[in-house]
Amino acid sequence: MLTVPHRRCMIEDISAGGCRIAAKTQGLAEGQQVIVEVPARKLRFHGEIRWHNGEEAGIEFYFMD
Repeated sequence: MLTVPHRRCMIEDISAGGCRIAAKTQGLAEGQQVIVEVPARKLRFHGEIRWHNGEEAGIEFYFMD
């Protein structure tokens, strides 16, 4: 399991099943578990990196708490 510190990102697209983020994706790996937090909305999504290309990443959500 990889551990990556918090990093800022821009959520480009979001749905009930996942999101696409704009961020430096160096250090992320497909299959890595992540948590996406939206503090302004008090939301937290648990998911997994499905793809990344250096500047964007796709995340599939498992659940929200």
